[in-house]
Amino acid sequence: EALALSKLQHPNTLRIFDFGYMKEDDGEQGAPFHVSEYLDGGNLESHVRLRGALPTNEAIGILEGICGACAEAHEHNIIHRDIKPSNILFARVRGELVSKLADFGIAHSNVPKKQPETRDDGFGESVSTVALFSPRWAAPEQLCGSPEGPRTDVYALGLLAIFMLSGTVLFGDDDVRLTFNDRVRGDTLVDSRIRQLGLSGDVARVLGKALLARPEDRISNAPDFAQRLREALKMKNTNS
Repeated sequence: EALALSKLQHPNTLRIFDFGYMKEDDGEQGAPFHVSEYLDGGNLESHVRLRGALPTNEAIGILEGICGACAEAHEHNIIHRDIKPSNILFARVRGELVSKLADFGIAHSNVPKKQPETRDDGFGESVSTVALFSPRWAAPEQLCGSPEGPRTDVYALGLLAIFMLSGTVLFGDDDVRLTFNDRVRGDTLVDSRIRQLGLSGDVARVLGKALLARPEDRISNAPDFAQRLREALKMKNTNS
């Protein structure tokens, strides 16, 4: 995580100031450590759980910051792979909360995965010896062990946007594994759940485009997704 983050300077990325290994009493290399900036504003998960759906301007502000952080990481060929509300932390700056993307611990992970097990229905679940993603926030290619890329993070950003705008986890099922087949094979489940949350029109179309099962059909990069969603929400861009 420290090696990945040390390359990144975006204001919405958790900054790492130093890293290395502790030394044991016998002089041997001990446990790894890193020193990061201090954040005392909690995380997005607790923020939304406490307040419910966020005001549109607050949600899009958080999303744009995190999308910017992702864009810089992608420029360095770093894919986060585990974007979720608990990994969006807040710093308090002059009385306001500033979002920070944290936990790059599985970025560029080379931990070998166990070969997918073939099931009777022909769908092979990707089961690794180490959990390299959070199933409720994972893209279809992660669930089936296919190659990942920037659009993998775009998918998670789509789920993040839905969580902020609705206060609901799109795949919040008690047994999230039951959704794996539908999420990998097509877009019907996603489309129906977006409608059930009351998200419709241009907003639903943009979210659906970020959450397409086939990565090649998905919105290609994080800033484009944020801009499209801002336009769909009929919000003026204050940076223009």
